[in-house]
Amino acid sequence: MISINSILNVLRRRKHAAQLTIKKLLLGVSRPQIRLIVVGAQKSGTTALYHYLSEHPDIDVPAEKEVNYFNATRRQDISLEKYQQHFPVRLARNEDFFSIDVSPSYLLDAQVTAQRIFDINPNTKIAAVLREPVSRAVSSWFMYQKLYQNDPDWFVDSAWVKNNSTAKIVRRKKRFGESFEADIEEELLALEAGNRIEYPVVEYGLYKHQLSCFIDVFGLENLLVLSSEELKNSTQFCLDQITDFIDLKTHTLSERKLVPHFVGDNKKQIDRSKLAKLADYYKVHNKGLEELVDKKFNWGLKIS
Repeated sequence: MISINSILNVLRRRKHAAQLTIKKLLLGVSRPQIRLIVVGAQKSGTTALYHYLSEHPDIDVPAEKEVNYFNATRRQDISLEKYQQHFPVRLARNEDFFSIDVSPSYLLDAQVTAQRIFDINPNTKIAAVLREPVSRAVSSWFMYQKLYQNDPDWFVDSAWVKNNSTAKIVRRKKRFGESFEADIEEELLALEAGNRIEYPVVEYGLYKHQLSCFIDVFGLENLLVLSSEELKNSTQFCLDQITDFIDLKTHTLSERKLVPHFVGDNKKQIDRSKLAKLADYYKVHNKGLEELVDKKFNWGLKIS
């Protein structure tokens, strides 16, 4: 039986929707310029960056942090108009305002996403937040471990896989999450064979190749590279770098607004002896990264 409260709630929602439609017709609608796209990396502090930038008075962030448009949409369906529909609007005609897209997975799919972003708007600025790749992989593995336990098919059922025709995904073995070493070895074998694997842990840390794709398309002058350590320890300085990079006025956050967003619920660690092979892999595949982006990284496990 439907309650009176349920009926009233439906009527209120319909009234609100009708009022909004009338306002749009009378006042018009302005859609934002997406001035900045943050492309990653996963588990590097991009969620914190999203929250910090949402405090800027000239930036209207999307309701959900990760839009994932350029790698979860078929190429033939991509358009600026459809992309803008993922972002907030303002009830005014021709109002100039800005938004951001914080989608770490764009870095993983750089070979595809860089050109797709450029085709929509060649004036887009790109920011990448990087974290020491081995520790990032460990955090990623623990995250995927939980997701896999909740739903083993979560990854292959995602829009990213279903709509990304460029990705040939190899399924993980059913015992994923039981052994870090075994799961890393399984992914390394897939990568060596030219394949990609579900729940990608290693591939997210191949920064040199990924950033090369963006530099080739946008040029180094349109790429800002930050480290997660900088973002954590010098937050306001990093935010000032970003606003200067996209030609917006500086906005200083209060101490309360600068409360860290980096605290996770995982306290487990992987023994360092089990990380040697992965560290060696990154040392080879990220060699020359610092020269490529003209930036030094003070990472505990050196990659160059």
